[in-house]
Amino acid sequence: MNKFLVLGAMILALAACDERSTNVGDPTNPDPTDPPITGGSATRVGDLDAASFDDGGTPELTVQLTLDGNQVNQVYQYVETLSNGYALFERQEGTNGRSFLALAATSSDGRITGVVAQDGGQFNRFFGGAMIEQANFSAPAATAPGAVDAGNQRYSGSYAGLVNFGPPAHGGVPGLDGSTAGTPSIVTGDAFVIADFRSGALNGGIYNRVLELGGGIDLIDVILVPGTIFADGTFAGTVEDIEQNGFGNYSGAFGGAGATSMGGILNLGEGFLAGTALEVNADGNEKEYGIFVLDRD
Repeated sequence: MNKFLVLGAMILALAACDERSTNVGDPTNPDPTDPPITGGSATRVGDLDAASFDDGGTPELTVQLTLDGNQVNQVYQYVETLSNGYALFERQEGTNGRSFLALAATSSDGRITGVVAQDGGQFNRFFGGAMIEQANFSAPAATAPGAVDAGNQRYSGSYAGLVNFGPPAHGGVPGLDGSTAGTPSIVTGDAFVIADFRSGALNGGIYNRVLELGGGIDLIDVILVPGTIFADGTFAGTVEDIEQNGFGNYSGAFGGAGATSMGGILNLGEGFLAGTALEVNADGNEKEYGIFVLDRD
């Protein structure tokens, strides 16, 4: 426990960040009427403007994110595919540049792609965001012969997220000027969502959440408060903990004919550290972006 407290004090000192205006609402005062940014087939939050993911053969990822390089679309280097199926990528321009990680996945039917990318902080700011891209969406029919009932469709699978703090990049020593880049940390978990296209509502949860830092730190479950499914297959709502304290929001989209898959984005504020040793050192600037790419059960 003391080891985590010491580590937490160090990494959170690197985590001072900027709540960007492109975020979906204010994580400390979530508002479901403040919608995600949508355009064409993509839903996104934060500083992530565009991404392209190819999971064939060796996975490939290009990302457009603030301060990740001097080009519009940056090539991120593939590291490995995690046990939960999400591909992990990294990018850093030189040993003094910001240290970015990204996670990406595509649904089994190929109709939903999710990408989350973030750096671990440098010069009192961090940049990160997430995106879900949908394809060929149509709502399930409730009465067509052999069709899946539009009521209470279930989706399950894995969650993958990034938080804006972690150890110094490349094992460097934090400088007094804040110039040393921090590396973000990975969060893993499981996701379950129930969607009712008759009423245009969904709810669910993200559970078994673990911050992959030190020996692993258990995080609180995230409850997806009943939200709205819109006609184009996108959705949005707020999140809370088991005691109904709000600390963020979610958004995303369904994909495929009859909504055979779905992808969501979590946009969480400091409340995700509740009940952990790291909460003692939390300064209100902690941030988690995450994605869940799910197949219909």
